[in-house]
Amino acid sequence: MNNSTYDKKPYATLALAEGELSRIAALARLQGLDVADPSHCSVLEIGCGTGGNSIALAERYPHSRFVAFDLSARQIDEAIALTTRCGLQNISFVASSIDGFACEPETFDYIICHGVFSWVSPEVERQLFALCARALSPQGVALITYNVNPGWRQRGALRDIMRSGAFAHSRQGSPDEQVKAGMELLSLVTTVREKGDDLYGRYMREGLSRLQDAPASYVFHEYLEQYNEPVLFSDFMVLANEHTLQFLSEAKPSMMSSEYLGLEAAKYLESLRDDSTAREQCLDILTNRMFRETILCRDSQPLKRDLKSSVFRTLVFETDYRMVSEAARADDGKVEFREIGSQRVIRAPRDEHAEVLSMLGRYPFGRGEFALLLGQLDAKGSPLDERALLGVLVTLWRSGFVNLLLPQEMPTAAKGRAQSSGIARFQAEGDGAVTSLLHRSHMLRGPERECVKLGDGALSFEDIARRVAMVAGEREAREALERVRELGFFYSSSHSG
Repeated sequence: MNNSTYDKKPYATLALAEGELSRIAALARLQGLDVADPSHCSVLEIGCGTGGNSIALAERYPHSRFVAFDLSARQIDEAIALTTRCGLQNISFVASSIDGFACEPETFDYIICHGVFSWVSPEVERQLFALCARALSPQGVALITYNVNPGWRQRGALRDIMRSGAFAHSRQGSPDEQVKAGMELLSLVTTVREKGDDLYGRYMREGLSRLQDAPASYVFHEYLEQYNEPVLFSDFMVLANEHTLQFLSEAKPSMMSSEYLGLEAAKYLESLRDDSTAREQCLDILTNRMFRETILCRDSQPLKRDLKSSVFRTLVFETDYRMVSEAARADDGKVEFREIGSQRVIRAPRDEHAEVLSMLGRYPFGRGEFALLLGQLDAKGSPLDERALLGVLVTLWRSGFVNLLLPQEMPTAAKGRAQSSGIARFQAEGDGAVTSLLHRSHMLRGPERECVKLGDGALSFEDIARRVAMVAGEREAREALERVRELGFFYSSSHSG
């Protein structure tokens, strides 16, 4: 990665959901690591781009300190401008290379490095690990994302074609011209292979379809940059271990589960339980994984790999799934859930897992504590006892339907007032993704953007609905307001209970 390409073609920086500090902290606590509470901690982001991730976190955690840097001076300028617009005082940005960034040893409790490792030279990869080893506090954690083989190896063929097209017709052209030239050659390949029913032709057609719908900045930096070198997880961990870092967890624990692979695979992976690197590497092979979000910590910290129920039940459980209304349920013993971001609908057995997931989805922000869930089940006369509820929540978590968070206080709005975050109101003025209070980035429609923009705390929800209805119609205004509230764009009322 070099500053000239990112200066010429900035990469839109969105909120990294897996980088929400409370989620990382919960995973660390489960492993026996007493990482700092996100509400009072220090955070470093490496390769912050335009700051969309760090700024949202800084606004969410006003008593924590954030430092972020990127090689692209243009992107850092945009990040500083956004920080000023949001009025934040707890975050600073620096234009710097990885080896040029200076900080005191053991300074940061959390390090986030998204979309950097695979896109730099081997020398810079080592510099990245050296910085993490130097900058992490004794019980700190580092989240690093990267492309992995064997899954990314097939996409490497698309990258070869794209780079060949750009080299042949636009090697000195602008990033947009290089993308156009690369796509032209990829399109030609699919035309030539159109009549063939071979695997190569089918994969090229799928790749063309996917890249045609992708932002040009993504296509350029993913497929045309000088470096994009996926690694085996085992090789990644060799470098980490050389720099006194050890594997803590994946940011998505469902990616570490083997239960859905069948008994034979689960048995094989169980034989590797005492060697986390070997187990995770074999899991990559079995699932053809393309991308990892790995959390590391210092190897001097003793970890507890066995799940402790005493820790698990102290956490907050969060879901992005909502049960479809009672009238719309299927009549075949199954029930439907809708994922609030993608609107994807899944069907699941009508059992205790569906019951608990449905309960959780009805809490504010889809978040509930263990004692709260247990008390509600008792009040309903449910046969689920404490131990059974624990088992249900573990299954939902390992299956990816539930996230874990540390208990935390969410900011609140004045009674009867509609309050969205400063960064969301700013982002809603443009046409890009907008970040919710749940640290998710969403593409919003026009009326939805208007609802978020109006959430400065001066208006009620009814006021917002009336104002948006003046340009969008009453029904669409109310649907838009309901949608952004469900996605978590508005703080709860301080007197709502």
